[in-house]
Amino acid sequence: MRPPPWLAAGALVVVSVLAAAACSDSSNSSSNASPSSTTSPTAVQLGDARIVTFDVPATVQCGGKTSTDVTVHYKVSGAKRSELVVDGRPYKLTDSSGDEKVTVRCDSLPHTMVLVAYDSSDKRTAEQKLLTTNP
Repeated sequence: MRPPPWLAAGALVVVSVLAAAACSDSSNSSSNASPSSTTSPTAVQLGDARIVTFDVPATVQCGGKTSTDVTVHYKVSGAKRSELVVDGRPYKLTDSSGDEKVTVRCDSLPHTMVLVAYDSSDKRTAEQKLLTTNP
């Protein structure tokens, strides 16, 4: 039996984040997976920056629209910069904490949200969550 397409896509994103993080430094490789919402998180911590809060709704209602806005709440510490990557599109975050409004398509595929915090040596700490939309 073949796995559903969304599972393969989610696994690809996790592998991509892990590979990118591993390329930055292999001397400090630990994993920290502490969920901060009801979605399934995947965390990678290779740098000194910390993800304190990363809240993504598990599901949003679209009400018949083709896309909808989603608010992501986040807080990082020890980061010189951070970004939110939504379905492969990076959103540069200007503050160490806040609410970021992003637009996602209303379709049957899960949407991948990855918060990445870069420390002063550009080492990455990342956490991933999935969001589904109900048309």
